[in-house]
Amino acid sequence: MRINKFMAECGVGSRRFCETLIIEGRVSVNETIVKNLGFQVDEAKDAVCLDKKKLILVDKKYYILLNKPQGYLCTNTDPYNRLIARSLIEIKDRLYTIGRLDLNTEGLIIFTNDGTLAHRLAHPNYKVEKTYELKINTPIENKDIQEITKGGIVLEEGKTLPAKLKILNKSKKILMLIISEGKKRQIRRVFKILGYNVLHLKRTGIGNITDKKLGIGKYRFLTKTEISYLKKSVNYENF
Repeated sequence: MRINKFMAECGVGSRRFCETLIIEGRVSVNETIVKNLGFQVDEAKDAVCLDKKKLILVDKKYYILLNKPQGYLCTNTDPYNRLIARSLIEIKDRLYTIGRLDLNTEGLIIFTNDGTLAHRLAHPNYKVEKTYELKINTPIENKDIQEITKGGIVLEEGKTLPAKLKILNKSKKILMLIISEGKKRQIRRVFKILGYNVLHLKRTGIGNITDKKLGIGKYRFLTKTEISYLKKSVNYENF
C-alpha cells in the first residue's frame, strides 16, 4: 500500500496532507525516515511512525451525528475541566469533529475517524452549507437582511460570503440562516456588528443532513445515504 494511503487509513488526514508530513521528514518506516512519496508499505510487517508514534490502521470507520447541548466544548481536552461534547459519544477511537460549535450554541455536529473526509470537509474549497435557527433581541430590519444575504460584512479574518436568511415568525426575531463558511463565532459576530444580540443559536442542518427527532445530548450513526452524500459533496470518491 502506498505510504500516504496507509497514513490516511490510519486516520492521520487526507492523502495530500500526509504527503506534506512525509516531505517534512516526520514519517519513518521501521525506524528509517522516508521522504519518497511512492514508498510502498507492507501493512502486515512494517512499523510506520509519525513523529515517532506508531500508526495503527483503523479497523472500522465511524460517522456519527451528535446533537450538542449548550455548555459543551468542541475540543478534546480542556484545562478548566469544562464539559466536552466528545465525552457524550461512547466510542474510544480517536474522532475528528466536523462543524465545531461554540460553548453556548447547541445543535448538530458530525464526528468521524475518517481523516480524509474530515480534512476535506474542513477545507475552504468545499462549501457545505450549514443551517441555523436563531433568536435575536429586536426585530431584524430589511436593510440588515440585505447586508447578510449579499455578504461582505467585514470580520477580522475577512469578509463574509452571501448567506440565505428566512424570517420564521411575525415578530421578526426568530430566523433561519444558511451559511457556507465557518468563521469562528461568525453568526454571533455578524449580528453584533449589525446591532443585534443573539439570544439563542442552534444548528439544525449540515448540508442535507438533519434530524428533528434526535434529542439534545444524543447521537446516532449516519446512514449509508448520508455518508455517501457527504463524500460526494467534497469529491471524496475521486480523491
